[in-house]
Amino acid sequence: MSIDEIRQAMHQQPFLPFTVHTAGGQSFLVRHPDFIATSPAGRLFTVWDDAGHHILDVGLVTQLSGLRTGAGVE
Repeated sequence: MSIDEIRQAMHQQPFLPFTVHTAGGQSFLVRHPDFIATSPAGRLFTVWDDAGHHILDVGLVTQLSGLRTGAGVE
């Protein structure tokens, strides 16, 4: 997974909620574009949800699901 694919999912128009899946088997639902932010260097990003915030390493993301075709990795 690349930071560009994550940023593309963040900025899809109209925005559709999507799920970030990690190599450790965790999943994080991004309900709104305000609930995800990338670091300037592009190695880390943060997702906010009902449980708080989660700082994730882009290299550990295995899949983004819930996206339209052409809006990232399905």
